Amino acid sequence: MDTFCLNDLKTLIQNDGNLRVSIFMPTHHRGGVDPQDPVRLKNLLRRAEDKLVAKGLRPAEARSLMKPAETLLTDNLFWRQQGDGLAIFLEADQYFYYRIPLDLKEEVGVGQRFYIRPVLPMLNACELFYVLAVSRDENRMLQCTPYGSVRVNLTDVPKDLSAALSYATPSDRMQYHVPAPSGGSNFGGASAIQTGEKSRPDYEKRNLLQYFNQVSLGVSRFLKEETAPLVLAAVDYLHPLYRAANDYRNLLPEGILGNPDGVSDRTLCSQGGDIVRPYFDKTRRDAVADFHRAVGTGITATGLIEVVTAAFQGRVRFLFIDGAAQQWGTFDSSTNKVIMHSQVEPGDEDLIDFAAYQTLRHAGSVFVMSTEQVPGNTAISATLRF
Repeated sequence: MDTFCLNDLKTLIQNDGNLRVSIFMPTHHRGGVDPQDPVRLKNLLRRAEDKLVAKGLRPAEARSLMKPAETLLTDNLFWRQQGDGLAIFLEADQYFYYRIPLDLKEEVGVGQRFYIRPVLPMLNACELFYVLAVSRDENRMLQCTPYGSVRVNLTDVPKDLSAALSYATPSDRMQYHVPAPSGGSNFGGASAIQTGEKSRPDYEKRNLLQYFNQVSLGVSRFLKEETAPLVLAAVDYLHPLYRAANDYRNLLPEGILGNPDGVSDRTLCSQGGDIVRPYFDKTRRDAVADFHRAVGTGITATGLIEVVTAAFQGRVRFLFIDGAAQQWGTFDSSTNKVIMHSQVEPGDEDLIDFAAYQTLRHAGSVFVMSTEQVPGNTAISATLRF
């Protein structure tokens, strides 16, 4: 099971055409299996089958499409590894499921493309970030939002310093003192001191760099083309050593200082959130300011009719949407005509989701906001490329 990031979203929006199913639900992660969760998923799968039949599939075909997800219903290990929400995406020849650190609502979408709006807050522009906690004895990475976190599975990464070395750590110990950087520590302790018989910091440094190079490689493999910020949590003197090994371009210069061993995921996520908040505030403020500067120049759009058409044409650079709004209707790409309905009708889709989908497909950025934050006094607006 994977956490959800930009690379996953790119996979989901690569192609349209065949019928696709998107399922979202809240989950519980109290350490055991909550009996409500499998029952909730079973009911959502039945709803998806009904929608598929209504779209023209035979009942047997609809059941076949749902079958991969049905295997999850009796998988106790699966239900013990949940975050705050679960997202499932199915099509004829493959399916994906993701732990989501968001309290998702129950939703089922069936159509020619995947429904992505519930997971948009997971994008970097919408306050998704990562915390990497490293020490000699442990490393873990968290995918965080303001709502919570889930642990990331870094493949082929040693669990600690000893596992990273191809030889046993010598028994003779070292003694040296490394001054802490200015700013103090969030966990207490302003410096790192090791005691022992010999003073060999160069030897220790080589071992740590070997370990951190392997961790950094695992981080880079997972994040790939991500742009979300990464916050490092480590004992003070390990920060410069890990940064020397780091390959991820969005590792923030500020970090969480102190030994992260034994510190809860929730605490690390909260402390990381304090560090990234100015980063996100600036990104959002800059995008909104860009919109206001462009008003009257012909490269802004407000309202669904203007924005949906521009998004389909690949002209949207920044999209701003009201996180609570939803508008059902249709878009005719041959005539660029948008038709809106007060209630969902056969063949309708959420036009705000459609605009976000098209924006991301054409490498634009999406900002999910509260109603009063969306520029232009509307539920949806955009700054255009041309």
